[in-house]
Amino acid sequence: TVTTLYKDGAFLGQSEDVAGLTNNSGHLIIGWNPGAGEGSQIWNGTLDEIKILNRPMSAAEITWEYHMMTYGGTERFDNRNGTPSWDIPTALWHFDDDTTGNRVEDFFGGNNGTVNGTYSWREGVFGGNGMFFNGNTSRIDAGSQLDIDELFGNGSTIMAWVNPIGIGGGSLGTIADKGGAVTNGGWVLRLRPGNTTHLNLSFIHTFTGTDGLWSTNHSIPLGTWTHIAVT
Repeated sequence: TVTTLYKDGAFLGQSEDVAGLTNNSGHLIIGWNPGAGEGSQIWNGTLDEIKILNRPMSAAEITWEYHMMTYGGTERFDNRNGTPSWDIPTALWHFDDDTTGNRVEDFFGGNNGTVNGTYSWREGVFGGNGMFFNGNTSRIDAGSQLDIDELFGNGSTIMAWVNPIGIGGGSLGTIADKGGAVTNGGWVLRLRPGNTTHLNLSFIHTFTGTDGLWSTNHSIPLGTWTHIAVT
């Protein structure tokens, strides 16, 4: 199995896994790694349009996703208005929910999220809303439905639009975590410290007795929207 990272539809890096990736039944947490403890590894900035697909995507498909969203908007992305999309997502969070509540809807699956901690709604990448995480207490618990438990055993893809303003609590900014503290099968997509203008994108997957870590150097700019993908 090969794990590949992308930024704005372009290849960033690739590595063979140290073992076959496995499934995990822990809760999917957006914006925080629970295994790190309160106030640590929390996203600092805005997230929007997080998408999970239950199969690996090719480089051409990820480039297509980036360009269709950038130049076509979200209606080209999720088939809401009848426009053909590349694939029906397993899960998709637009963050365009009722801003008076603490619920974030999964537009395609049953993985609706409950927002906890201090958060606010900000302008999203294509208008509408994105969710701002304060780097200290914000997180979304999207539960553990079967369709997102069985992801990497047979390959999967995670994509998101990210706009960080800093590294976040504990010097690791979590985009999404699925049972990352579990010994076997947990994974975390996050940013690691970089330099004064850019952070490092990384993906870690835990195995029995060892971990797989894929990381890029100074790839994600601060204060601007970037599309990231791991497959």
